[in-house]
Amino acid sequence: MPHGTIDLADDEQIDSLSELVMTWGRGWAVSRGTPAPVEVPGGFRVEVGSPGHRVRHVLHTYDADSLGRLARELTAPGHWIKAVGDPAEFRSALPDGWTAAWVGHLMTVGFRAEPVEPPAPYTIEVQTGHDGDLVVATVRDGTGATAASGGGR
Repeated sequence: MPHGTIDLADDEQIDSLSELVMTWGRGWAVSRGTPAPVEVPGGFRVEVGSPGHRVRHVLHTYDADSLGRLARELTAPGHWIKAVGDPAEFRSALPDGWTAAWVGHLMTVGFRAEPVEPPAPYTIEVQTGHDGDLVVATVRDGTGATAASGGGR
């Protein structure tokens, strides 16, 4: 999966996949009001706390043995494992009983002070939460369907 460098507010540069995934995980946890991610071998774990999504593991580095071992240890319903890599390799390492979901993409962009206009027919919609803390940006295609979205606090 291709990845790039993201500019952070303090001008710190992220130039490795593991740093990018860990930074994304911290932002994901903040934007959803969960506890901070806890580093585990190859990635992080976050306690989400929803009935069907109790714990999320996100892996930036894994092999078939470590992934299979983790999946065998997580026997309670509501555990999710997300990994950066080839979906076919990921699925083949999982034991029976695991359900594969859609394949997503981790995208990055440098922040800019000025507004960005997407090419036609795309539009950008920005919403701020009632407390002004959460901001969500959604890119819509010409039919109004969501093409991409992101948010944070």
